[in-house]
Formats: sequence, structure tokens, C-alpha cells
Amino acid sequence: MKTVVKVICQAEEKYQELLVTQQHKESRLLLKKFSFLQECIKRDFAYGEVIKKEVLRKNKDLLNSFFRQYQYPDLIELDNCFCCDLTRTNWRMVYTIVRDAADDTRYILYFMIVDHQTYEKYFT
Repeated sequence: MKTVVKVICQAEEKYQELLVTQQHKESRLLLKKFSFLQECIKRDFAYGEVIKKEVLRKNKDLLNSFFRQYQYPDLIELDNCFCCDLTRTNWRMVYTIVRDAADDTRYILYFMIVDHQTYEKYFT
């Protein structure tokens, strides 16, 4: 099975912001950790902490609104979700795995790079 990695939605915006501000220590740290975690997740797509399906169901409307905002209506029925800490104190990365059986491809879609306060809003 082929694996394709994409940074989408808010994660893409945050990633671009980090690239622009990489002269700052925190931006460099986040970029380095993001790259490291991408490699870990390519080897083991369930590397991150599982976000429980009941949490996804409970926050479905909020998540659907998020995906509509970024023109990703196909992710509205999110059925798996994982997160990884980018720093010990403040930043988390959230991703999902989507399989396309037609072309035997697994997509790893990073869709949020957020602080813990924003993470808690969507995933508690």
C-alpha cells in the first residue's frame, strides 16, 4: 500500500507560519518535532495518541464546522483521529488516516497544529 502525506486545513496555515518565523527558537523546535513525528507516523500510522470515537461523536458539529471552513467536507465523517505532542507544554498536532481502496493508497492527513487550549475545545 502506498502512503501519501498531506498537511491540510489549519495545519497547513500554521506550518507556513512556522517556516516564515523559523528564526525564532520555538518555531524551529516545532518544525523539527513535526518532521520527526512525520517520519515516526509514516512507519507506524497509529503512532499518536488515539482520540476516542465518542469524543469525535460528541464534538461532531464543531469538527464539521472546522472542515467546512477549510473546504474539506469529505472529512466531515471523521472516523479516526490521533494526536501527538509537539512540545511538552503547549502544542499538539492532530491527524487522521484515510484509505482509498480504489488505488491502494493510505493518506496521512495532518489537519491541526494547535495549542492545548484549542485542542481541548475540539477533543475533550
